[in-house]
Amino acid sequence: PTLLQVLSADLGSGSFSGAAIVEVSGVLLVGAPGATVLGQAGAGSVLVHVRTDGLWQHVSEVHAPVVEPSSRFGSALSVSGTDVVVSAPGGDTLFLFDVDSDAGALEASATISAPSEAGRFGSDVGLSGDRLAVGASDSTSGGFEDAGAAASAFAASGSRVAVICGSDQRYQELAAATAAALKNQGATTVLLAGHPGSNEAAWRQAGVDRFLYLGCNVLDELERLLDDLG
Repeated sequence: PTLLQVLSADLGSGSFSGAAIVEVSGVLLVGAPGATVLGQAGAGSVLVHVRTDGLWQHVSEVHAPVVEPSSRFGSALSVSGTDVVVSAPGGDTLFLFDVDSDAGALEASATISAPSEAGRFGSDVGLSGDRLAVGASDSTSGGFEDAGAAASAFAASGSRVAVICGSDQRYQELAAATAAALKNQGATTVLLAGHPGSNEAAWRQAGVDRFLYLGCNVLDELERLLDDLG
């Protein structure tokens, strides 16, 4: 293993510096979502580093265009090419930047706000080319009353991949019927969030292709999902 040496800014123990770290085009970005910025506690920042004499040296600091307390800018980072997305889940907002590797700087390019039902929008992010996946850990979406309603909404979305997510009780009542209805509406891939246990055979027969659960091979599942999406 290689020891990564970083000379960074001292923002204090409450800054959570290092909560997210990515490297892009010779620039190392370190999220510090608990940092106080312009007197606003928990506004968060991203520390920018460039390599000098074998060490990553802190050269600048980036924060949201509008600094707000507890927005936690820098909680999650993801890169693709020279693009980087920075989340501020406390403010339910994502920020897109272009990396200028020559200047060791980030240039703001776009802002994405959360849909109304997505709480803590940006709790996690994943960027790949023109595809962006966004976690919303406090989502208040009420879901669907039955398999038909879920399948109709899926058909209207124009997507090819569906993820069934709910409680164990609702799975027992509706998982098989929902999977079958989604397939009937043209879903090429149906995923279910949770370990199937003794229900695996029945749910696969109904139309569930794969299961997402704690301990599964996340990298493999994401690669397969990208393949499914073409």
